[in-house]
Amino acid sequence: MGLFEFEGFRLDAAERRLTKAGENISLPPKVFDLLHLLVEHHGRLLEKNVLLTSLWPDSFVEESNLSVNVSALRRALGEAATGGKFIETVPKRGYRFIAPVTEIVPQERAPETPPEPAPESAPPPKRTASLAWVVAACALALCAGSLLWVFGANQVSQPQLRAVAVLPFNPISGDDSQQYLGLGMADAIATRLSELKKVEVRPISSVVRFSGVQRDVLAAGKELQVDAVVEGHLQQVDKRIRVTAQVWRISDSKQLWAETFDDDFTNIFELQDAIAQKVAQSLALNVTQSEKAAASARQRTTNTEAYRLFLQGTYLAAKRLNPATQSAIEYFQKSIAADPGYALPYTALANSYLFRFGEGLDPSLREPAKVAALKALSLDEKLPESHLALGQVLLRTEWDWAGAERGFRRAIALNPQLAPAHAALSTVHVALGRPREGVREMETAVQLEPSSVSLRSDLAWALLFAHRYKEAVLEATKAIEIDPWSYTAHRQF
Repeated sequence: MGLFEFEGFRLDAAERRLTKAGENISLPPKVFDLLHLLVEHHGRLLEKNVLLTSLWPDSFVEESNLSVNVSALRRALGEAATGGKFIETVPKRGYRFIAPVTEIVPQERAPETPPEPAPESAPPPKRTASLAWVVAACALALCAGSLLWVFGANQVSQPQLRAVAVLPFNPISGDDSQQYLGLGMADAIATRLSELKKVEVRPISSVVRFSGVQRDVLAAGKELQVDAVVEGHLQQVDKRIRVTAQVWRISDSKQLWAETFDDDFTNIFELQDAIAQKVAQSLALNVTQSEKAAASARQRTTNTEAYRLFLQGTYLAAKRLNPATQSAIEYFQKSIAADPGYALPYTALANSYLFRFGEGLDPSLREPAKVAALKALSLDEKLPESHLALGQVLLRTEWDWAGAERGFRRAIALNPQLAPAHAALSTVHVALGRPREGVREMETAVQLEPSSVSLRSDLAWALLFAHRYKEAVLEATKAIEIDPWSYTAHRQF
């Protein structure tokens, strides 16, 4: 630990404080550790692998995490992104702190005058010494017991986090044209967290209504019935993207983590990985290296243009309106043209075709919907959304109940948190005379998306077929309470 001064800044490593002119400058923990390392070794080149090992000693992280933290540190010091008077970038090697640094060595305290020895006297009786040791031991035992009791109480009092929601990231500038990017960022982080299978994560369909609106984060968390909420803002300027993310615990309104990231848009996948890992750490999810790798692999494309087009289509498709769906189809087709091996746009295309077919807008789309779903599965058989899409196509266009059920079960096996798959399987159970199984699957869907009006309405429908009439009325009533203007809720009631 040490005390350093440079260019008007004072770094107190012992108290983990950075100040300038007496004012505190807030730094995230890793950014502070990075600054301490650079300042402590000022004038020396610190290789990237040395920094990565020092900052993340117990885990493997991508090199982009280091660049994100360097960018955040430069902003905090008021330095340009390309460097300047504080941090020098040595291409392909590492970083060097180049500003003059003064290390302040605290003055040593004068040695205290030892107390004069007491006059010699006869040693106390052994019984007195033993009694003193007993009293001391008892005091220590009581102290240790108290500390253990307090520690245990604190451990017990920490609320367990069981469910999390990632709200759409709002554009910093309020630019509506970037809403699709904020929704995509939330979906990517939520998907990575759900891949870890450590906590329930609300799907994008539950949080899409919070996109582009002023929201009370804590109220949103209570409405979504989660223990923690991830929220943030972003801005894309030319080829750069800046993201600010935060994690809030709902029970005590405590901010668990906050950080700002600044990187090239071409590194957006690494950026999403970094944010998801930081969120997982703030939630104490204890993620293994294999789980990190599985979550990172979910993106399934390295083409940022294909990904951007897919996000724009997803944002429009979520509106569930005919003109928007038609525009979404065009974006999905462009995404496929940019990366023909990208499976997700095919799945989204199948769902959009099926929507227009089901609404009676274009009966000719039945076969293209099936072709798109099969193509997605041929590219990535482990994509649960594609199995769900194919199952829906088989159910709604061919009345192939057995094929649909296989698709829904496979989707659930790949992602047990996929609420629409549980709801679809419930529909099959009820239609085939298995209402008890249908209720069970729909209850699971509602548990995963408790604020969904349509799922609660469908649960009321399943309960009706199971002859559980009072419970059916109760669920329909809950659906109306969530959205009094819902046609579906009133119809079930």
